[in-house]
Amino acid sequence: MGRPFSFWLKLPCHQQHDFHTSAMYPSQAAALQMSTIREMKEHYALPEDLWRAFVAVAGEPGDDPRLLAVLPSHVVSEALEQATLADGTPPSAVQASHVGLIYNLAKRVQHTKGGGDWNAWLEASPFGPQRKEMQAAAKAPSSPTSTTERKMKMTQILDQGDDVEFVVQGEDARAAWYQQYVATVGGWPPEEEDPTLEQLSALHRRISIQDTAPYVDFAIYVPFGHRALKASRFRTYVLTSTGYTTKELPGPATFTQWRTCFRLFRTSLIMLDAAGLAALHGYEMAAERLSRTYPTAWHLIYAADEVARSSQSNRLRSKIMMDIRAGKAPPEGYDQNRPWDHIYNMLAKDENFWRTQVHTPALAWIASGSQQSRPSWSPASARRFRIPPIGERRGNMEGKEEGKEAQVRNASPGTTETRHVGSLHRGSNAQQR
Repeated sequence: MGRPFSFWLKLPCHQQHDFHTSAMYPSQAAALQMSTIREMKEHYALPEDLWRAFVAVAGEPGDDPRLLAVLPSHVVSEALEQATLADGTPPSAVQASHVGLIYNLAKRVQHTKGGGDWNAWLEASPFGPQRKEMQAAAKAPSSPTSTTERKMKMTQILDQGDDVEFVVQGEDARAAWYQQYVATVGGWPPEEEDPTLEQLSALHRRISIQDTAPYVDFAIYVPFGHRALKASRFRTYVLTSTGYTTKELPGPATFTQWRTCFRLFRTSLIMLDAAGLAALHGYEMAAERLSRTYPTAWHLIYAADEVARSSQSNRLRSKIMMDIRAGKAPPEGYDQNRPWDHIYNMLAKDENFWRTQVHTPALAWIASGSQQSRPSWSPASARRFRIPPIGERRGNMEGKEEGKEAQVRNASPGTTETRHVGSLHRGSNAQQR
């Protein structure tokens, strides 16, 4: 198993340079006199068995330091991780650093002989930042080549307010994302919660490249791409000087539709390793509690959800980052490489936000707005539904009773069926007589 050596001098570049010139490297004149790897090994007193273990994996450069200096840093790092000493043990951290000194001295000498400035040279560590870059590259799937890449706009897939283009990733990326989901959840996502490659690619760009909150528009980020909920709209109410005005906007019309979209979004974040299942489930439960508490105020709940998943998420992360830069300790459980997991935990428990966005306006809506949305009584409504005055209604009822008696008298013997077209009963009045 590989043994990552991620310890190598995690200092700023200028501090590395000062430290190197004073303690770790020979003077420029002495270094330029070294023309062989043997001389460099003698300068640092490198054990021969350690060198043999390294070259057994990396390859034999002979005695030419140019062949050693030309090796990419990640190759040297991998060779040190896979090397085995004569007794069968791997090199220790100190032994790996010892080989690293030979490698960097060879690179520095070649840099200077090629016309570079000895003092301006910066160490290319094979163990530190390069290793992190390799891990990041393995985590983020590479984009397809320009000859095969397919581009789409965010407005088509993710967010109707973002006109930026993104590259649709390949099947290798999809496989890596599925592997992440299975490793986290333990099985494959249901078909209705399985995002398309285009949806994942767009969300991956928003999180990894744009480095902003993973907001998606539930009017277009729907299961099966654009095959379902295409015409989904929700009704909202705007308070004007004459009362509440109804408007229909794109988006899920009920909590059930919202949950369908959110679970698709939840699967996407888990596949991209942006947030965990527990945090996302807690947020979904918070939205469900609100929908049950205020079943007639869904328009307020969905509007608050849109704010929470966009601007409020960015706001919470910015506050945390400012505190960290000011020297404060990060909140418990916060990971700078995976901040949105902690942010969704905070959103689900942010009582001040939900009170301002939902509880207070929902109570006002129930007390006044929802009443105004019902039809009010007026003479115009009476004429519309043809409701006669009370006196006229009494006369009509008396006339109907007389008509029914005549129908019963004219009915054929042996049957109780009446021939009045407007009657819904068969012979009930005759039986009462």
